[in-house]
Amino acid sequence: MKHGMKTIIALTMGALMVFGTSTAFAAEPVQNTIQVTGNGRASATPDRASMYFSVETKADTAQKAQAENATKAETLVQALVADGVDKEDIISGSYYVTPEYSYEPETGKETLEGYRAYQRFTVETDDVDGVGALMQTAVNAGAYVDGNARFFVKDTNALYQKALAAAMTNAKQTADFTASSMGMQVTGVHSVQVDQNYNSYEEAVTSSSMAPMNAKGAVAEDMAVPEIRYDDVEVNASVQVWYLFGK
Repeated sequence: MKHGMKTIIALTMGALMVFGTSTAFAAEPVQNTIQVTGNGRASATPDRASMYFSVETKADTAQKAQAENATKAETLVQALVADGVDKEDIISGSYYVTPEYSYEPETGKETLEGYRAYQRFTVETDDVDGVGALMQTAVNAGAYVDGNARFFVKDTNALYQKALAAAMTNAKQTADFTASSMGMQVTGVHSVQVDQNYNSYEEAVTSSSMAPMNAKGAVAEDMAVPEIRYDDVEVNASVQVWYLFGK
């Protein structure tokens, strides 16, 4: 699903008029100001995605579980690279080998059943519309799709600047309306403060969970490639602006 860049100006408005506000120096003239809150939002189509794949193996010994899982991990990496993923975008995360026990409630006895090896990978790609195909590639290679797919923009600073611009436009519109309602007009800007507590960056997250069907006896290659939908990424910004006004 593809979207174009868009900027949405929030309609939340607030103004505080201050008449006869003086500066710190008595010799300076009195200035009339309007304190205005401006809110803005900018959104953009994601240009980067990340997802999580894992491989795991159960075996009689820790060494066997570790060795077999390492083979699965290498198979996964090779399959992803063959599908166009840069090797540096395949990042190894959690890794462990742990014993597994069965528990007998009547006797309270624990029996060692074997060992489980687990390794998780974070995979990133610029091909946001190819996430479903990459998930299928991982499943075909014997991996699990582990957790959510995240969609985001690489240049968050540029998107934030668009949100700030929208917030400043919103503030100016509020100040102009407030001043004109009193038969006056905005004559300049006294000061600006960016509200850091209001700023937010919202990623698009898609919940996904797929098991390696070929490990269960099914033919994974015959499965339809999952369609992964995503929304635009949004950034919010807020500013406090003190405008000068007069006749």
